[in-house]
Amino acid sequence: MFYIPEILISKAQQYSLRINFTIKRQLGRGIQGMVFQTSNDSALKVHNDIAAYNREISVYGRLAQYHISKIKNFNIPVLKAFDNTLLCIEMSIVKPPFIVDFAGAYLDDLPEHLFDSNQQAEWQKERLDRFEENTNQVNELLAELEVRYKIFFTDVHPGNVRFV
Repeated sequence: MFYIPEILISKAQQYSLRINFTIKRQLGRGIQGMVFQTSNDSALKVHNDIAAYNREISVYGRLAQYHISKIKNFNIPVLKAFDNTLLCIEMSIVKPPFIVDFAGAYLDDLPEHLFDSNQQAEWQKERLDRFEENTNQVNELLAELEVRYKIFFTDVHPGNVRFV
């Protein structure tokens, strides 16, 4: 989805004024939006897509329900606050190893179009290519999320699952 960075930056600034902190710097950007470091010792993700925002909020709700901030030695951000109007999510900053960006995750089941066995095989091949000797650790992390918490994480790449 195409978005205009100035609009997301404006939303981040509006949110920061409400909470009374400043935006320090941009940490990243992707398909669903932009992430900023704040003076509140947090990360602020500003979404451009309501469906992705809703998925991410739902996943953080599930993680909070189980008091999860770490799985298999991977740190997971903890939800601090959010704003449904601005589509902003404020969370703790984590250090590697970590798993971040739950906008592409699904609760309880994968959507029908992602059940395809060819798609699953392609994802496994991509993991082998992207993570090489760490593929087994990534697979164990994903299995733990799926089996124990019914969180299906689909946006698996080294930017979202980092070791160092």
